[in-house]
Amino acid sequence: MSSTLLSAVPPRTLCEAFQTQVAAYPEWVALRTLGGAQTLTWREYGAPIRWICWSTSSAMRATGP
Repeated sequence: MSSTLLSAVPPRTLCEAFQTQVAAYPEWVALRTLGGAQTLTWREYGAPIRWICWSTSSAMRATGP
């Protein structure tokens, strides 16, 4: 992993670290099945996760503390 692409400030949360990885290496393989028959890039893996995070945070803002 190239440190030149990542921020000098370490991520504060696991979610922040994940999003940093997605932004830095969108075309790299993030997941692959045993034997390599199927793969997901960081971009493909990050898209549904980003939607889940967005919808969860939107729901929390709507309900308040």
